Amino acid sequence: MSFDEFIKRVIEYYNGNVSIVLFGSRARGDYWESSDYDIMVFLESVKDQIDEAVKLYSMKHGFPADILVLSVDKLKDPIIMKMLEHKKVIYDGLKLFTV
Repeated sequence: MSFDEFIKRVIEYYNGNVSIVLFGSRARGDYWESSDYDIMVFLESVKDQIDEAVKLYSMKHGFPADILVLSVDKLKDPIIMKMLEHKKVIYDGLKLFTV
């Protein structure tokens, strides 16, 4: 499975009610071929972050990735804001990053 196929599956799984952001070296463009994908998945609300992350990890095959599942209110967190300084918005179904 490719990264793009994984993204399509995540969008389908959440019926488009999701925003997906790439951060880290792949978003900045200074990655190595062996670098993992750092992915933030934003949902309107998250009951259990670990449970949601486990679901997404079970969908992912064929490429290294670190996946964070966060509720939209976490966008105000200074640490998350710092991590997203050099982001690449992959999908914005929740309209969180629309200018």
